[in-house]
This record gives sequence, structure tokens and C-alpha cells, in this order.
Amino acid sequence: MSHYTVGYLDETKHRREICTYASDSWGAKIHAVEDVPYLHSHPNAIDQIFNEDLLSDTQVSCLM
Repeated sequence: MSHYTVGYLDETKHRREICTYASDSWGAKIHAVEDVPYLHSHPNAIDQIFNEDLLSDTQVSCLM
């Protein structure tokens, strides 16, 4: 399981993020849609999904 951040725009066009653990980005999207009522009705509001584990590994390797 990896740590993902799912980003979306809410009904007022403000940027929101939800963090979740999933085996892949599709699973992270499914978790976000299940957990956030607005996303349940508007799944296409999701505009980014980041794997935080990969991002952290990249940041660490850049520091070495």
C-alpha cells in the first residue's frame, strides 16, 4: 500500500486534497469518491493524484 494525495476542486472552485492509502492510483480515486460526498456526485472534479511515497523517494535521492 502506498500513500496517495487526491486533489480536486470543490463546488466553490477551491482546491481541496484528501490523503488515502491504496495499492494504486485507481484505488486512491475510488477511496476518495467513497469518502467525500461531493466527489461521489462529481468524480470528474478530481484533477490530480500523487503517490507521496514516490515523491518522497525522489526528494530523498535529490538530497544525497
